[in-house]
Amino acid sequence: MEKEGEFYKQSPEYAKDFVNSLPDITTPTKYVVLKPLDKVTEDEEPKVIVFLVNADQISGLTFFANYDQPTQDNVTTFFGAGCHSTILQPIEQSKSDTPKALIGLTDPSARKFVDKNILSFSIPYERFLEMEDNVEESFLTKETWAPIKDRI
Repeated sequence: MEKEGEFYKQSPEYAKDFVNSLPDITTPTKYVVLKPLDKVTEDEEPKVIVFLVNADQISGLTFFANYDQPTQDNVTTFFGAGCHSTILQPIEQSKSDTPKALIGLTDPSARKFVDKNILSFSIPYERFLEMEDNVEESFLTKETWAPIKDRI
């Protein structure tokens, strides 16, 4: 029985180009461990922080990711599978001098397993720490954010 393809790219050539464009993960690992941040021990250092978020949370995180940067493009999204946008691309971003956060889980193959109002927001760990240091002085603690915070 022949299986129908996913039809995410118009041609096999486009699909091959996409596969060839994926970041090269040169450090092989046997496992990728996903766990809540409060379960990470002192001897562990995460590579990426992934939030599963609704529209209000994406709004806050997107504005916050741009808070301490002179540029306005510090959050992006890429075409790709759910794992590409939540893990692979953020790991690649961690190698940049100006790492971006990524909105993900836009892949229709992954969407059917995720609540309709949820996307991912992934941040390289070092960038997460920078952002965390700025929370208290940012809009997240001001009146502008309060009514949104109350409905989250």
